[in-house]
Amino acid sequence: AVHQELQGPESYSGLQKLCDKKELYLVKLVSEGGGGELQSFAAPCALLEAGLAESLIVHLDWKGNMIAINLNVRSEEAPLKGRNRDKFDTKVVMQSMENGPTPDTAAFIQKMEEEKARKLSGETKDNRSFFAKYWMYIVPVCIFMAINSAAGPEGGR
Repeated sequence: AVHQELQGPESYSGLQKLCDKKELYLVKLVSEGGGGELQSFAAPCALLEAGLAESLIVHLDWKGNMIAINLNVRSEEAPLKGRNRDKFDTKVVMQSMENGPTPDTAAFIQKMEEEKARKLSGETKDNRSFFAKYWMYIVPVCIFMAINSAAGPEGGR
């Protein structure tokens, strides 16, 4: 947790003015080394009601570079803290990327090899129906017969 003192009474009154105008409290985080500037915002009224208790989550990529920030008002702690007017109570959390699940390729390859071995040894039967096995031969014959019957003489004379 970071306790940052206000820069004077004008800082607190500045937050009150933002609240009265229904504007936003903006936080800018500048990365060292020219990585850019990240911004997040919150409602100043909520921040004042929470006794200046906030949390800042900094999201990092797999290299450790900042990619995003989230500013949240910790309003659940407001009744415990009373009305703080001289210090920000900021919790900073660094959250890095997590690797997702990886496929189990070894088990898949083993399963494919076992299936291939069963096909080669003839253990696996073809359980398809007659039409499912030989449809590619039946359909052209049916089309050929339909075309011939349509082109034939109608009266037989």
